[in-house]
Amino acid sequence: MKNSLFNPEWDAAYFVGDKTTKIYCFPWCEENKKTENIIRFASRIEAEQAGYRPSKTCCSHLPHGSWEDHKDEIRLMVPKEFSFAENMKYLSIAPNESMYRIKDNRIYKAVPIEQETVLMEISTDHDDSLIIRFVGHTIPSHKWVRAAVARFVRV
Repeated sequence: MKNSLFNPEWDAAYFVGDKTTKIYCFPWCEENKKTENIIRFASRIEAEQAGYRPSKTCCSHLPHGSWEDHKDEIRLMVPKEFSFAENMKYLSIAPNESMYRIKDNRIYKAVPIEQETVLMEISTDHDDSLIIRFVGHTIPSHKWVRAAVARFVRV
């Protein structure tokens, strides 16, 4: 199932890593890197197997174009095979599940990421995307935390 969530047309043709920080980025990342410290990777998998972690600046752990950050909500693109309605049916089978709550065709879940706990509401308004809205005062303060939420929901 994980492979079906990966869409290569959303990804960069290659990634660049910084040998001193062991961080990899999209080639267009604005993070300053010295030319002599740059290494090129064919994929994020290759970078991670070499011991590099994704950049928090450009959120290189998510395929480019797979999500939109609107600060108080995220739009997460999904493959055409994905069905929110089918997922709702599956999740509704376990009414005593305590890890999430379903109400009005929306999923509510709290997720701890780094030093923040985010309460998210997951819904859809189109077949090609999910809407992840941050409830109350739980809007993540940094883009990379919102990217981590998107990655959590995507996987």
